[in-house]
Amino acid sequence: MPPRFRPKPDPNDIDDPSVRSPFKINTESETASPIVSAPELVFHGLDGNECETFVGAIQKTAYDKGKDEDHAWMLRWAKSCLRSKALRWYAKLDPSRRRDWDMFVKAMFEAYPPVGAEPVDGGVETPV
Repeated sequence: MPPRFRPKPDPNDIDDPSVRSPFKINTESETASPIVSAPELVFHGLDGNECETFVGAIQKTAYDKGKDEDHAWMLRWAKSCLRSKALRWYAKLDPSRRRDWDMFVKAMFEAYPPVGAEPVDGGVETPV
């Protein structure tokens, strides 16, 4: 019996199991995967209202995930969400205030006071 000829698999044929990627491609929907179900949380350092919303979102998400007592987790996540003015503010923040969630939040509220309040220690003035 002659050897059986088997053609090489087409790398573009996603239905051929011999060339299937280990990554699943969702072709049924254009919605975000369950892993990324909410918009990315970011803090740009625009004003006190954005600051309060940001801190509240961090605390609510931590509570929802059972991590509201894990201040180190909350701090790591908050730091990863800083952009623009807020990221530059963080770069100048005293290292002792970078390591403690409560001190970090206090420093944020000082730098980004509520609308209409006087900025403390060169904080960002918020529009009225």
